[in-house]
Amino acid sequence: MDAQTRFQVGSLPEAFLTPPVGVAETWHFTKALQYVRLTLTNVKIPVTSALAYGSLKIAAFPVTNILLVGCEANLTLVKGGIATGIVSATGVDVALGTVAASNTELTSTMANILALQECDAGLITDTVQAHSLAATPVFTGIVDDVAAVFLNVAPDGAISVDDSVTFSGTVDLFYFDLGNVVG
Repeated sequence: MDAQTRFQVGSLPEAFLTPPVGVAETWHFTKALQYVRLTLTNVKIPVTSALAYGSLKIAAFPVTNILLVGCEANLTLVKGGIATGIVSATGVDVALGTVAASNTELTSTMANILALQECDAGLITDTVQAHSLAATPVFTGIVDDVAAVFLNVAPDGAISVDDSVTFSGTVDLFYFDLGNVVG
């Protein structure tokens, strides 16, 4: 069988539901937790001085109903280091979300996969090693739509020249594909 195992009624390992008269359980699917690892190698995210934030789509989900259970990031970031840009003295905020950064705060859907992670000032190279469950864990529902994973960055404070942040490492995503019956 494929990744989705179907049991006919009567062959279920144990009763799953007890339906009332007139209702019958006709299918029982096991849907396994999906585990996807994204490996980033020198992925550069431009940050303009006018906006002071940047974003890059690193993956797209299938067009189906998704229940995102969690994510783990193990990334190294290197600041661009251009004078008056993102230098070692500049802190950088990093988040993963289902929408691209639209401001420097990195909140809401800009950080609904991995909450904002603060990389300290003082280093040209820093790490993001975090699990989404480290903050208050919340399942993220993605309803039957074109959805993506965005790596969002924002330097702490204004920069006066365009610069970038380069990432290498892994992002692990854990989710259930709930199917696409309608749509």
